[in-house]
Amino acid sequence: MTRKFLVFTLILLVLTPAAFAKRDAYYINAGVFNPKATDSGLMIHLNTSRVFDEKVDFGVSLDFYSKTSTDDQRITWQDPNTNTSIDTVVTSFESRKVMLPVMAELSIRIPVEFPVYPLIKAGLGYAFLWNSFDNYKTKESETQFYHGMCWRLGIGGMYRLGHSSALTVEGFYNGCKTSRKEDSVIGLPTRTEIDMSGLGFMVGLRLGGFY
Repeated sequence: MTRKFLVFTLILLVLTPAAFAKRDAYYINAGVFNPKATDSGLMIHLNTSRVFDEKVDFGVSLDFYSKTSTDDQRITWQDPNTNTSIDTVVTSFESRKVMLPVMAELSIRIPVEFPVYPLIKAGLGYAFLWNSFDNYKTKESETQFYHGMCWRLGIGGMYRLGHSSALTVEGFYNGCKTSRKEDSVIGLPTRTEIDMSGLGFMVGLRLGGFY
């Protein structure tokens, strides 16, 4: 564990009892995230918050980002018995990136008339990234672990569906540069970095917490 991770964990432990004295609002979102270091991938966002009033929520969120890329060779052939075109796909290389950002998150609803409430969101936390690959030709495989501070700013809207539910739409920017220490042949501190900053878009549901 790094010193930053320990500090962040202690902050969460201090904030959690106050923030979750009443767990009455939940966000479930899914969408796409396009970081600088790789291609766009699936993003799932979960949040549980305390509702202070009809305008402000504060809680903790957990995101799941995943992207898999493969080097494939596709061979198309005709089955003479069934007269069917069949594709055989041979994968020689596969890489995967999985990121789990954990954030303290503030949500503010702008007081405008129904049916759509504009939303402003801000988050600050820590991200964990696993960068791995499998080379099926050389039989090599490796998983590298990266981590670093992260933050997020988002804007969107909320549309009430019922007494305790609403549809949410959000565009956001995620700022995050993860790193890991590396061995140095020259004896100086060395690290590698993966910049996971980028834009994203999500839709989902808010459940509970309405006045």
